[in-house]
Amino acid sequence: MGEHMEEQIRLLDEKSFDFWHQEMVRSIDSGNSNDAMFAQLQMIRFFRGDKSDIFSSIKIPAFYRSVIDFISANSKKYDFYSISSIKENSSFDIIDLLNISFCHLSIGDYIRAFYYLGKIQSMNQHDNLPPEYFFAIGICHVYFQRYKESIDFLTISHENSFSDIIKYNSIFFKAFSLMKINRIDESIFEFSKLLDLNHPQISVDDVSLQIASLLYKKGEKTKAFSIYSSLENKNLAIVSIERAYNKITDGLFISAFDDLKNVLNDEHSKFDRSILMGFCFYCQNDYINAYRCFRPLSNYDEIDWKLWFMLGLIFIKSDRQLDAINAFGNSFSINPASEKVGLNLAAAYELSWKFQDAATFYDRVSIASPYKEYAKTRYIYLKNKIVHEFEANLKPEIFELDIDELFIPPTERLSRAYLEGPLFLPEELKFVSEKPKMNETHQRISNFKENCPKTE
Repeated sequence: MGEHMEEQIRLLDEKSFDFWHQEMVRSIDSGNSNDAMFAQLQMIRFFRGDKSDIFSSIKIPAFYRSVIDFISANSKKYDFYSISSIKENSSFDIIDLLNISFCHLSIGDYIRAFYYLGKIQSMNQHDNLPPEYFFAIGICHVYFQRYKESIDFLTISHENSFSDIIKYNSIFFKAFSLMKINRIDESIFEFSKLLDLNHPQISVDDVSLQIASLLYKKGEKTKAFSIYSSLENKNLAIVSIERAYNKITDGLFISAFDDLKNVLNDEHSKFDRSILMGFCFYCQNDYINAYRCFRPLSNYDEIDWKLWFMLGLIFIKSDRQLDAINAFGNSFSINPASEKVGLNLAAAYELSWKFQDAATFYDRVSIASPYKEYAKTRYIYLKNKIVHEFEANLKPEIFELDIDELFIPPTERLSRAYLEGPLFLPEELKFVSEKPKMNETHQRISNFKENCPKTE
């Protein structure tokens, strides 16, 4: 820690909040991360307010964001958790730790938020925990895809919090978790609660679209289509994409085409349209038109591994094995952890008579994989084929993606964007002294932007 800061520590009790704010700004400007973090921690101590009320106690100003952003940008040089000279956790109580946790949640840093929430849990003061603790731990579980674990925590926060936004978020993510574990009726029930509530980022039309999609999944298609029809005049492209996705899950490819023809203007929706149309053509063995849909999308700057995977499938089904190797190779370079990509790349090599390359990829399959026995069988077969040069050809299996693996529908995309972006928290929590400068994606994640309540 710098000499200047060490001198100030000796007079710690005499310093004000404004002093530590100035010290933090000075440290950030000079690039001294440790001193900036120390000053920020002192700001929390000076500005935590009355501990009897969670809302009056959490008054951390916007400068905390600057510190976190600074630390994150220099994460290779500075370790957020190893400022051992400060020993911050030894003197922090539940409210202090909850303050820090919520600040991390406010910028979408769930890992560090969970770290500090764990510190709270280790204090064994469960009878005194505010409902906001249960909300924070609940949405962390959602982020980590531990949906069953999230539900009880979010129920507690919904039932006990005095904040309308905390209540809304608790219901929203509880409904989302129930949907992810296929408890559809309960999910519809929770989402329906939101129809009478206002939220600055999510409109009631977004909620209605989600309910329609769940009703379709449940088999109540007449009710689902009735809701879809009522939303068409608000965002025809999004409704058409969601409805087409539902139909494709049922194998209704021709009917899905009728919906996709409605997508004419919105560029993002046109991208979705190409993916869904390409999938429909592929499922009908129309590989030429499937290629026409997928291939132009490869010119985008950020291409998901799944697009290259689909092109690889088209090539391998069309006996264009070298092109398949290139496509699956691109997919593998983006997502080497996907076992389906590795197995299909092995198959493309095998069908090109490049047996040693194929054997190498079969041998990569993890011992814990459900595909291990298959891969082991292919590996032994190819090794014998290489050594003994026998002519028998046992064609490899080709692994495909279903629509849920390939495509994220608008309703789930909204939920993920809301969770993964800076979390919208109650104004009364006062984490920031001014509106955070979010990008357009996080300012308006709604599919029905004009129907969101005004935030001003």
